[in-house]
Amino acid sequence: MPELPMPVPEPNDESQEWLKELATKSWEPELIISAASIYLISSLPEWIDGVYLRYEINWAQSGYLEAAAGVGIELLASLGLLFFKCAAYMLTAAFVAHFTLRAFWVATIGLLSVFPQDIEYDRLPKLGDHAKKAMRIQLGTFQSFIVRLDRTCSTLLSIAFLIALSIANISIIYLAMFILLSFVRLVVPIGIMEEYEVVLYFVFLALTLLPAVFMGLGNTKWAKKRPDLETRLFRWQWAATGILFPFTRDPFTRLGYMFQSNISRSAYNRYKLLIGVTLSVLLLFFKLQHDAGNRLDTRTYYGTDEPYRVYPVHYDNLRTKGELIRTASIHTDVLKDNYLKLFIAYPKMLDAVLRSRWSEPILPDNMPREQARAKRNEANLAGFSAYFKIYVNDSLRTDPGFLWHTHPNANERGVLAYLSAKGFRLGPNQLRVTAPRTDSVGKEQRVTVIPFWYMP
Repeated sequence: MPELPMPVPEPNDESQEWLKELATKSWEPELIISAASIYLISSLPEWIDGVYLRYEINWAQSGYLEAAAGVGIELLASLGLLFFKCAAYMLTAAFVAHFTLRAFWVATIGLLSVFPQDIEYDRLPKLGDHAKKAMRIQLGTFQSFIVRLDRTCSTLLSIAFLIALSIANISIIYLAMFILLSFVRLVVPIGIMEEYEVVLYFVFLALTLLPAVFMGLGNTKWAKKRPDLETRLFRWQWAATGILFPFTRDPFTRLGYMFQSNISRSAYNRYKLLIGVTLSVLLLFFKLQHDAGNRLDTRTYYGTDEPYRVYPVHYDNLRTKGELIRTASIHTDVLKDNYLKLFIAYPKMLDAVLRSRWSEPILPDNMPREQARAKRNEANLAGFSAYFKIYVNDSLRTDPGFLWHTHPNANERGVLAYLSAKGFRLGPNQLRVTAPRTDSVGKEQRVTVIPFWYMP
């Protein structure tokens, strides 16, 4: 049988006394840790949204104007976004609860220093003799309450870090799968990737389940009757866990075993159930909000269709600084000039759509570099003009004269067109940007609709 690793030496009396003394002073760093964590984590959901939007604009390769098909990398990124947002809110709630309880504990310490005689039940005028005895038994001494509250605070902080380590473990799996799928996309032709991406996804997912498989096999009666096999399965499980979670395996295991071995199984299962239910409810809420925020709007007669609503993201003068446009925008909601400036975003996922409709021009090898670059730009811009149709009211603008443009609001790349205001109606107008449907030849689908007011 393979030799077991050397055991960790037990702490001596001196180290135990040092730990006890350190534990009595732990409340000060606990407050600092909670306050700093609340400040940092509370801004995490907004940062996650920004990262995902930039991924969707600059790196996502499929799903333009449609939901990303299959169970591939786009779905993986979307699920990761939802999970990390839920986890950030759960961590914030845990640290806020700890900070509040620890601050309350400090207040009780101060109160006990003012009234060291504890609660004097005999001096409570509105309680009878039975009520005084019952309250003395029910509430106990103020010192014992402070000790229990101190233990609760320390336990809650440990639970918060256990949640944080759990999130770190899952984030490592998401990141590994995301990087692997992204790398495969770079080296595998698009046609083959689209056909086998779902298979690769489930292969990578199966690899992440290896530790659980080894653990399950090691706990079977069949394996326990074979000590050598049980030992190998445990080593494979421990090694696979270390490969999947190289930085968090040991601290996460220590914290988990500490809770499992010192509280009842029923209490441990209740805590897991509470965390699981909370995470599931948050996932459902953010999924609905992410897919269609108007589902959460309870106003009966409030419409959310683009032609009848002003979206600030569609107007340069109304948009929040740094907010991504994603589809198209104009420079103002009330036009007083004799031209309209239109910007159409060019996300990375549009590459696959455009590539399927035309190819770059084939140029002679001896053509000067600057001239070749100009020819390619002209051809590519002509391709954008052929792909996007621009309507103002019912009038099609046949030659928008697109130019490359990086929008200064969020450094978003796209094409820019200046549309003459000739033919605009005084008062309300409607600009529509459409693109060909992928499933119907000759039919168009809406990219965006932007209402604006023309008053020269």
